Amino acid sequence: MLAGCGSDSGPAAASSAAGQGDSHASASSGDSPDRSSGPRKPFGCEDSAPEVTKTYAWGSQAEVSSGGERYSLNTAKQGPVVKGSRITVALNAVRTSGDQFPSPTKLRYAVVTGDGMLCQDRTPFQMLTRGRVEPVNVSVQADSPGEDKNRVTLVALDTGGRVLAAWRTGGEVRTIAPPTGCTAKLKEPFDPDRTTSFGKAAPLRKKQVEGTTLRVAKPKVTNEPGALSSTVTVEVTLTSPFSAIVGPQQFALVDGKETCARA
Repeated sequence: MLAGCGSDSGPAAASSAAGQGDSHASASSGDSPDRSSGPRKPFGCEDSAPEVTKTYAWGSQAEVSSGGERYSLNTAKQGPVVKGSRITVALNAVRTSGDQFPSPTKLRYAVVTGDGMLCQDRTPFQMLTRGRVEPVNVSVQADSPGEDKNRVTLVALDTGGRVLAAWRTGGEVRTIAPPTGCTAKLKEPFDPDRTTSFGKAAPLRKKQVEGTTLRVAKPKVTNEPGALSSTVTVEVTLTSPFSAIVGPQQFALVDGKETCARA
């Protein structure tokens, strides 16, 4: 858990980042509308939010843990997008512990509006593969339109509703070395003398695939805006007298001495 993020205290109006002077005060009964009356709107907001004692600036990366799993989270640098009463914040999530298989996260996301309302994203838990960057769009419906994006706070919550990390305009700028998807060790040493240049045909020498050749195109590297890592795509052409002998699971990219997880 991040130091300073989260609290065991009961629900309270969300505080702003340290050094900012627009902390949200609790609504008094004398001059505030009764939010409990009338029908609830889709993705309705709660009357109060958990206390936030520290926030990061948009684009900052945070390492959190929940339910025995560790995660790396990084929000888009532009922060929230507000259209009417809909507030959307893009982030990248990476599960940094556990096995390689996809599993549901132990995280929930919510937005704290300028008046201290907690609006939760009600979408199901995301499925994350260890070491793979997954884009997540946190989208909530505020109780009123025209929210000031500079007063919006994004919070990552554990299953019990405790704040693990928070982002807000004017928060602390924080960067961490991006995680890598190349973590699996090679099962046998790599022989550089048996390499073939990209674009050239390489015959397969094993008896069961005699007469089969592979041609591997030059890798294409894609860097998505705001992504924590790059995606490498390689096109492979197979020429063989046999029907189906090779599948994608039989290929891997190697970074140094480690193989990289496939998308």
